[in-house]
Amino acid sequence: MYQIIQTKPNLNALDVHNKEFSTRVLGCDRDQVNEFIDTVIKDYEFFDKTIKQLKRENEELRIAQQLQENNLIDRVRELEIAQWGRSKG
Repeated sequence: MYQIIQTKPNLNALDVHNKEFSTRVLGCDRDQVNEFIDTVIKDYEFFDKTIKQLKRENEELRIAQQLQENNLIDRVRELEIAQWGRSKG
């Protein structure tokens, strides 16, 4: 059985902010709903910033890892030349 993996959120902070609800006679306290929505919006903004920061850090680490791998390959070649007069690769 296949599992569907969600790749992006269904809502963003602006969607939550702009959401309108119909009213009923015995509905919820509008101020409590608005306070809760404000909290949800702040959380969405925080998560969005965190995800962007982590993506940047991930890319920086990927680049650093690639540089280290390249430096290691160069060093091995240098050692091969020093040991055998030529590189094996």
